[in-house]
Amino acid sequence: MAGQSKTSGSDNLVRVQWFSLKSELRRAAPWGILGLVLIVIVTAGLYAAGLAPPRHGPLLTLLVAVLLAAIFLAQYLLPRVRVDDERISRRILWWWDLWPWEAFEAGEVQRGAGKCNFRLSTEPFWCRELNLELLEDDDAEVLLSLILRVWTPPPVPDCPEELILKLTWQGRPTVVLTAEGVCLRPRGKRSSDVSREVAIGSSAAGEFIPWSDVQCVRIWRLQPDRDDFRELLIRWDGGEVKLRRRRNGEDTQNWTGPTAELISAWLLRQQAIPMLEDYALLGEPRTLAELDAREEREAPREKDLRHMRWIVYAMWLAVPATMMIGPAGAKLGMPPMVGLYALMAHLLYATASKRVEAARATRARQRSELERRLTRPAQGSPS
Repeated sequence: MAGQSKTSGSDNLVRVQWFSLKSELRRAAPWGILGLVLIVIVTAGLYAAGLAPPRHGPLLTLLVAVLLAAIFLAQYLLPRVRVDDERISRRILWWWDLWPWEAFEAGEVQRGAGKCNFRLSTEPFWCRELNLELLEDDDAEVLLSLILRVWTPPPVPDCPEELILKLTWQGRPTVVLTAEGVCLRPRGKRSSDVSREVAIGSSAAGEFIPWSDVQCVRIWRLQPDRDDFRELLIRWDGGEVKLRRRRNGEDTQNWTGPTAELISAWLLRQQAIPMLEDYALLGEPRTLAELDAREEREAPREKDLRHMRWIVYAMWLAVPATMMIGPAGAKLGMPPMVGLYALMAHLLYATASKRVEAARATRARQRSELERRLTRPAQGSPS
């Protein structure tokens, strides 16, 4: 749905614009409301037939259903974002979260791990993320272009001699990056002990891997021109460290300490790293190696999609199964509800399958263009 616009005044630099969620997300609201209506109807029928225990009565179920329906309407059907010449306003249920343009100009707002994500760390945790990817693609691009016109990147501090990162997974060890290599410090070891022991090459502070033993240092940026990264992989024989800023569509950084921009700049300055691969997830691949790495990265997702197909089949098979098991009331109410969930899962699978096929076709085109470019004879060479 295109953003609805109107002029707020002749002196304003930005028109007042309203943006709604993506159409597939807006379609989730009627499905959710329909499911709530079915729950109320089935519950009322069970009480009328005397098949449900009279604990709270159907009134409580009706009140909960009305409240959830109001949440669906506010969060999915009403406009999500409002833009004017003073701020960006983002709806959270019936309230508005404000992002003033001055915060973007002052360098207070950071880029998120997504293409259209921004983060204001001074805000409470429930409203510090501005995710424009929930809008229609064209609307997100329009709003992103407005933001980038005034956005100032936060300053990156000078690169120190070493970086200390505290991981939030696998026992929460600490990773120390130095000019000599990588040290994994178990939880509970002091940073001063790690620095001293790494400097003399001791493994008493944990596992120390010199850069000469590292097999791969791979940086995954979202776009080639961005200073941060989406994912960083440091792999050696027998282990690896993976820093990730996004998982399952959500910004979830799995370490604390230096920012992704500082870590990336620090790695690019190290001359001792033998295998540093700087790749991008979006845009045209610059080399065949980058395209091969993208295909390797997408392989697990295609496998998950095949598993999802069997789950959808099982959900459809569960619809007639609910007609044959359970009490009489369940036989009456369960098939429509299970069928509704099966239809929702089927639509999700169809959408994901189309995206995978489109991505596979894009990579095939990119490979053909890269191979043609590499095999094309240099212009001006003698025939």
